[in-house]
Order: sequence, then structure tokens, then C-alpha cells
Amino acid sequence: MDPTGRLGNKLCQYSSFWALQRREWLQLPVLPEACARQQENFLSISYFHYGESGTGLSDGPLLLLDHPCSLTEFHPYRRELLQQLRWRPEVRSMYNGSLVGDVYLRRALELCRQRYHRPVFVVSSDDLAWCGRHLAAADVVLAGSTGAGAAGRDMALLAQCNHTVMTHGTYGFFAAFLAGGDVVVPVGFGTMEDYLTSMMRSTGFNLTTVPVE
Repeated sequence: MDPTGRLGNKLCQYSSFWALQRREWLQLPVLPEACARQQENFLSISYFHYGESGTGLSDGPLLLLDHPCSLTEFHPYRRELLQQLRWRPEVRSMYNGSLVGDVYLRRALELCRQRYHRPVFVVSSDDLAWCGRHLAAADVVLAGSTGAGAAGRDMALLAQCNHTVMTHGTYGFFAAFLAGGDVVVPVGFGTMEDYLTSMMRSTGFNLTTVPVE
């Protein structure tokens, strides 16, 4: 099995491989990557490349490539997989939080109205309808775009702003990084501070934290 890739890749690979064993009631050996790579050196070593075909077994050894994620293979065994893929308590409780919502955003916008002279808020989101329902105001412009290249166009627009109100994730973080100025971030949505907030704090960003509730 391929040891590279992040958590999602590894979980897909594990689930696909486990489902093959479960379906056929086989004990399929897992070869270390160094052993599997010997097919590059010896002509007699060959594997069924699961990552290339996506389904099925063969009479020969099995090699999983490119982090296969064969949902058709492992979805029928979802209940059994969920019994295995249970979070350890220390992992589950690390954040113990939720996504920020309209309460935080309205508080953040009101703070900016008090801090800056006649601000205009440019809103970008993959759910502009939600933003329109919860953030509608005379000084709020729903400027996000759709279609091919939308993410790039939206970030280019956000990068022209003087300051940034962030929610979660690296997209908003990088827009704030490009824009400069003040950055408003949520606090209190989990038991631990978000790693992006910690990183920005440690590198000298001008942060203002706003409670989510």
C-alpha cells in the first residue's frame, strides 16, 4: 500500500482494500512500498493495478496505486467500517466545536462599522443565497462569482480589500494574507484555538477576535 498522501487518501485506500477482503473473505497480504517497487527491477514480478482499473480482483498479487477511493466497493459495508473508524476520545474532543454562523458575522460587521468610516463589505462565498438571507444590509455587497475560475476571481477581489473578516479555512486566510490590514477572526467555536488563528497571531497579524455566540 502507498504510505503517502494525507488522512483522507489513507482512509480511502484502507476502506477500498478492506472491502475487497470483506467481499471475498480473503486474507490479502499488504506489501511494503519498497517490496512493491521491485516490479520496476524484475520482469517476473507483476501486480494487478487496482488504482488503474478501479474494481475487481485478479489471479495475481494486488497493488493499490494512487490512493484508490472505490465507493462502489466499500459503501455496501458502511456500517461495518463505521465500527472500525471510531474517533479516539482525545481526538474527538480536541476542538469539540462547530462552524461559525450568522451571529459571529453580524457581530464582526458591526465591529467594523464602529471602527472604520463608512465601510463597504464585499462578501464572497460558495453559498451567496445564505449570505443574502443573513447579512443583507445597505453596506453589504454580494460579489462572489460562479463558474470556471470563480475561486480565482473572488480571491483577486478580496485581495483588494483594506481589511478582512474571516470564518474558517485557508481560502479566507490567504485572502487576508494578500489584502493585509486588520483581520477579524472567530473565537469560541471550539475548545482549542484554530491553528490558522494561532499561526497569524504568532507571525504578527493585526488580529481582532469576535465571539461566535
